Amino acid sequence: MVKNQKKKLEEVTTGLETIVGESPTVEIEGKTYTMRRLGIRDAFRVIKIIGIGVKEMAGMINFGQMDAQAMTMAMVAAIPYAEEEIIDLLASLIGVSGEEIRDPNLFPLGSEIAIIEALTKHQDLRAFFTQLQRLAESNPAIKQAMQEAPQNAR
Repeated sequence: MVKNQKKKLEEVTTGLETIVGESPTVEIEGKTYTMRRLGIRDAFRVIKIIGIGVKEMAGMINFGQMDAQAMTMAMVAAIPYAEEEIIDLLASLIGVSGEEIRDPNLFPLGSEIAIIEALTKHQDLRAFFTQLQRLAESNPAIKQAMQEAPQNAR
């Protein structure tokens, strides 16, 4: 009986560390910014941006192999095609206005990369992609669609 309860507890708590961990921080121009929690709307915005990046990097990565490095690459690849969406998302995540994040005295070149790197380490985003991968593994049609999406996008 105790063994079964322990197994159930393990099943319930698997992956929870990523959801309840500390929010990532990023230091820019000597100021530390803490990222806020991500919500459903953020997931849609991030997926859209990453999808654009995956499309532009056709053949190099796909949604089925999203890790922190692949997410960073996809988001950077999306910059020329989703600049305003990315800037607005990054500003929202670190709690600054769109005007502030566009000020090169506050956020010089390279700040966007630092924020994107912190975002790809965000516990909520990692938990989301872990759940997405589990869903794909349990449903072959979803897995195939995730793998084929970049090739079909061109």
